[in-house]
Amino acid sequence: MLFIILLLIATVAARPQTTFPSSTTPFMTYDSVLGYSCHSDTNCGGLVGNSRCLNGICACQPGYIPQGIMNCVYAGNDKTRIN
Repeated sequence: MLFIILLLIATVAARPQTTFPSSTTPFMTYDSVLGYSCHSDTNCGGLVGNSRCLNGICACQPGYIPQGIMNCVYAGNDKTRIN
């Protein structure tokens, strides 16, 4: 009888357990400044307004120009004229 109990315990302990991958994928979130690497627009927009990720580098969106590495300013026409 003891042999059967030990055999059952050994059989249960030796069964492979199936583990399923987690439904959440680990990832790292980071923010970048103009001219530095990025993977998505989210990486650039966290620190620099009006920016986007373009070919893996943070850049200003169309219509905006960089002012340092932390600002994208509107590049529209200045309506004031000196006559």
